[in-house]
Amino acid sequence: MEVTDRQRWIEKILETFRFFIGICEDNKLTYFIAYGSAIGAARHHGFIPWDDDVDVVMPRPDYERFIEICQKRDMGKYEIVTAQNTPGYYLPFTKLCDKTTTLLEKSHYRCVLGIFIDIFVIDGMKNAPQEIEQTGHLYDKYCEMLDLVNSYYSLADIYRKFICRKRFRVVGRYYKYSLNRRKYTQKAIQAIEAITKKYDFNECEYTVKYPRGYGNREVYPKSWLEGKTMMPFETLQVALPGDYKRWLNQFFGDYTQLPPEDQRHFEHSIAYYNLDKREPLDDILKKI
Repeated sequence: MEVTDRQRWIEKILETFRFFIGICEDNKLTYFIAYGSAIGAARHHGFIPWDDDVDVVMPRPDYERFIEICQKRDMGKYEIVTAQNTPGYYLPFTKLCDKTTTLLEKSHYRCVLGIFIDIFVIDGMKNAPQEIEQTGHLYDKYCEMLDLVNSYYSLADIYRKFICRKRFRVVGRYYKYSLNRRKYTQKAIQAIEAITKKYDFNECEYTVKYPRGYGNREVYPKSWLEGKTMMPFETLQVALPGDYKRWLNQFFGDYTQLPPEDQRHFEHSIAYYNLDKREPLDDILKKI
C-alpha cells in the first residue's frame, strides 16, 4: 500500500522528529540521524525522495536516560512504543509514535501504531569476529521468536510464506509459540535485553547496533561517534557523528552517488494508515 498524501505523511514524521530532538537538546542527550535518513541529511538535506521514514541511533546511556525522561513527562500526543510496554509489538527496537494517527504495518500483526520515527540503540561490543557472529545469530533467533509470537497468520499465509519456501521448522515454531504467546514474548524480550547489554558501552572501544541490518558493518570503533556535525534536514537541524563520512561509507560505500533507478522505491510495509485519527484494531481489520 502506498501513501497517497506523501506531503502530509512527511509533515507528521517531521513533527514527531522535532519533538524527539527537543527532548534530546533539553536534556543534553546524544543522538544521530542514521542509515537512509542520514544519507538524506548529507546528500539531499532532507528525505531521500523515495524514502518515507526517519531512523535515529542513541548510545545506550543516552537511550536509557531518554526512556526514563519520557516515562516521567507529559508526552502530549506522542508515545514511546517498545516490546516491554506495548502488547503485540513485534520489533526489538523502539518507536516514538504520534497517537493522533493510525498505522498498521502488516495485516498479520495486531498492534496499532501511529506515524513514527525508529530509535535504535548503540551498544558496546568486543572486536572479536567469532563473538560478533555468535551474538548476532543468537539475537536473530530471539528476534524471530518475538516476531512469530506476535503474528497471526491464516493458513493461506502460512502456506505462501513458509511452506512454499520449505521453511517447515518455522511453521512448527510458529504453532509452538502461539500456544503461549505471553510466555514466549517475555522469553524473547529478556533474551534480547541480555544480549544487547552484555558489554558495558562505556568500557568498550567498539560498538554494535542491533538488529544488525548491515551485518558486521554494524560493528565499528566508538571513536567514530565522537563529536557531532549539524546538518539541515528539511526544516530541522539534525546531528550526525563527527566522522560521519567514514560512518556512512561503512554502511553504503560511496553514499554521495544515487543508486540505480530500479532501486529508488519505498521499502516499508503499510497495510493501513489514517493521518487524521487513531482507529481501533477491530475497525482496521474490517477495512483491509
